Amino acid sequence: MWWPLGQLAQWGKQTWFADEQTKRVKALRIPYRFDCFSPQGHGAVSVEPAALAQTVKEAPTVVLGDLHGSVQKLVETLLAADFIEAPPEAFKQFRKAHEALVNVIFNQEGNRRLSAQQRELSRYCFEGNRKTQLFEAYQKVLAAMSAFEWKGKDRQLVLAGDVVNDRGALDLLTIALIRQLTESDRFADRIVTVVGNHDHDLFVNQMSLGSFSQIPTLSHRASFLRSRSLDPFVNQESQQAAFRWYLSRSRLLWYEPKTQTLVTHAPASPEEFRLLQNLLVHKGRCLPGPLASPEQLQTLADEANAFYCQYMETSFDRLRTFMQEQAVKTGHEDTPVEGVLIFDTVERDERAEPILGRFLDAHCDLKHSYELPFCGQAVATYVHGHTDSSKASRYEARYVPGVDDTWVGLDQPEGNYTVVNLNQRNRKRLVSNQHETSSLFVIPAPTTAGEEG
Repeated sequence: MWWPLGQLAQWGKQTWFADEQTKRVKALRIPYRFDCFSPQGHGAVSVEPAALAQTVKEAPTVVLGDLHGSVQKLVETLLAADFIEAPPEAFKQFRKAHEALVNVIFNQEGNRRLSAQQRELSRYCFEGNRKTQLFEAYQKVLAAMSAFEWKGKDRQLVLAGDVVNDRGALDLLTIALIRQLTESDRFADRIVTVVGNHDHDLFVNQMSLGSFSQIPTLSHRASFLRSRSLDPFVNQESQQAAFRWYLSRSRLLWYEPKTQTLVTHAPASPEEFRLLQNLLVHKGRCLPGPLASPEQLQTLADEANAFYCQYMETSFDRLRTFMQEQAVKTGHEDTPVEGVLIFDTVERDERAEPILGRFLDAHCDLKHSYELPFCGQAVATYVHGHTDSSKASRYEARYVPGVDDTWVGLDQPEGNYTVVNLNQRNRKRLVSNQHETSSLFVIPAPTTAGEEG
């Protein structure tokens, strides 16, 4: 049988792509599967890493749950979902460089059997030769990542919070990769970062001018403390610039009006959204009243995100001014001012902080229709991470009617409403357990009436 030349060429291209993608994924040795949720129905499709690209390649937007500060998980997802490309050798070099970095952090030298006390101390104690080793390993990971190039065209990855200031290796690596792939304002929407409670805590930490790497009470914010431990190789000013860039580009919420999809880090109730709206009204950014349409919710999202950006920029400006004033007094710009809290020195937004803290750390279980944000108005799918609280809800995507139906007489929302919980333990530790899954929400391209059926 003779095949048209164009069809043979297309088949060859697809085969070559599959072979190259398989080689890249094998080079990373991703030890888990991906659970892909979509608006089409309940439950998720479990996909092997090498097959994920074919599953999501037509989706314009993919949402990833809590990153936990892991640049490793970010690279694994970007590659498996076909957002980036590089020769397989580059991904192999990244994997080895990251493994070396983890060994330095745990001071293992190939032995991962450390006592609990040793593991706790290793989170933030870097001195002498070990500090030099940390910086050298950090540079090797940066060098490996420099080969990664964006291939997702106009596709978009949304990170649903806790992107930094969590349990990963180093926050500066995660920020560097996001910055490398977004390049400029023109490509800023390639990777959207939704701010989480850990991300915002990074801002609060920056407002304290103590010696960050010596604060054991913040040991669970390991990736931040390790980044601070790169001093004096990476000075305080450049680190603050990186944190400022990341936070000022992050969003409180992400909304897609065509599919009526809302993404926040934590499962917020209508009350949390009402408080956020009241804050914006107080700031003169929006009008009071119900949000009954996608256009109105889009306006709220735009204004909330613009407010957060301005809040970060203004606060970091105040921080920089305060540091310059201290430099004049001490004669040394990088001298830490122990115990000084910038919030106690400059004007603090007393109205914003409690509302933001509550919004970013919400734990609503979303079990009743009156707990569902913008139910029957502007939202059909609500995606979040942060906590497992909503996994017991019958509106959650994993719920199967007739099987999980243990709640008799529970009220139903107006129309269809789905809650997608992307909270996960995957990559929550540097040494990841086998047989985990990473949860993604896949937003397909809207279909026209002529394409249906």
